[in-house]
Amino acid sequence: MKNVALLSICLAAGLATQAQEMVSSGSVAQTAAGAAVTQMSVNTDTIPQTDGFFNTNKALEEAIPFSYPDVNRNNIRFYKRVWRDIDITDKNNLVLGVPGKSLIEAIMKDISAGRLTPYEPSDESFTHKLSAKEGQMRFQDSVLVPIFDADGNQIDSKMMLNEFDPQKVTKFRIKEDIFLNKQRGRVETRIIGVAPLMNVTTSDSSATAIGSTPAFWLYFPQLRYTLVKIDISDPDRDLFEMTMDDLFVQRKFASKIVRESSSLGSVSAQDAALDADEAERKIQEYKRNLWKVPASVKVAAGK
Repeated sequence: MKNVALLSICLAAGLATQAQEMVSSGSVAQTAAGAAVTQMSVNTDTIPQTDGFFNTNKALEEAIPFSYPDVNRNNIRFYKRVWRDIDITDKNNLVLGVPGKSLIEAIMKDISAGRLTPYEPSDESFTHKLSAKEGQMRFQDSVLVPIFDADGNQIDSKMMLNEFDPQKVTKFRIKEDIFLNKQRGRVETRIIGVAPLMNVTTSDSSATAIGSTPAFWLYFPQLRYTLVKIDISDPDRDLFEMTMDDLFVQRKFASKIVRESSSLGSVSAQDAALDADEAERKIQEYKRNLWKVPASVKVAAGK
């Protein structure tokens, strides 16, 4: 009888210990689950995934430019080649110079990364390449820096390169072809190259600006892969869902003709033979009169 009672006591003690362990384990699991829920809540509720509901910049990271319609050379009647200057200080072009997302900053960044190839400033046929370093140094001027000893006395000096300042680039030159596509029945304009301009100054101490010249040329079909990733949407300027590539392709910029081709070669805007406004007027008039019925035909039809 004593043995039975002792066995009962041992069984009761064992069951109590097991129950206590289960309660303890349940509390630990409940605590761990609560911590996980809390951590999950922190991760999903307080850390923003995008700045707003849609991150435009991320969507443009993989963007590629759309292709132009194919052109059959047999259907082309060449009309004119012109060179234009775009001044980004013009109120119509301010979007090209927005600090942090300006055209020149995007160009220099992709040249440095090897995604853009600069060409010699005198090479408009895109055959003589520059290295990335050569392209970067086009806008780096040198300055004489004094060297001092421990006592503050100047003991020497050396030439050092200044850092690139994107605000110094205020003009770009574009080369484009204007031609009649007989198959599509319209006059088309295709940009061939883009060149950032650098100032040409006098060699004296005044360093007076006397003009500008291309720092290097960029092949526009390649440059488009850079431009298509730059969002310039601005509802205040009636720019909706627009990239910098759209701006160039749709020609939403102000420019001035500085040179045009002719049967006798090229003439510049500085020559008396070319007036920029007159050249622009002739181009627009050609487009308007493309399908205009000649007066002689109207008279014949009237008879």
